[in-house]
Amino acid sequence: MELWNSSTWGSSFILVGILNDSGAPDLLCAMITFLYMLALASNGLLLLVITTDVRLQVPMYFLLGQLSLVDLLFTSVVTPKTLLDYLRRENSISFGGCAL
Repeated sequence: MELWNSSTWGSSFILVGILNDSGAPDLLCAMITFLYMLALASNGLLLLVITTDVRLQVPMYFLLGQLSLVDLLFTSVVTPKTLLDYLRRENSISFGGCAL
């Protein structure tokens, strides 16, 4: 038995995901895409309302806007990468991509 993580010796990490073991991967991809579009629309709308309405220029709404922006950026990176890797049948990510 090995006492260290042998995946770090290569040039990438191996990803084990939910898409490979699902019974209906096309339905799961469609659902993830729908939820991704919903998250983009809701976070974008929230940012638009907070920045355009003068009454919402208080610290509480500034914090909510920042959280919405972080959620928007995080979902814009992770979700397309996950779906693209599934469609290309890849299950690895480079060290640089993981760090980024």
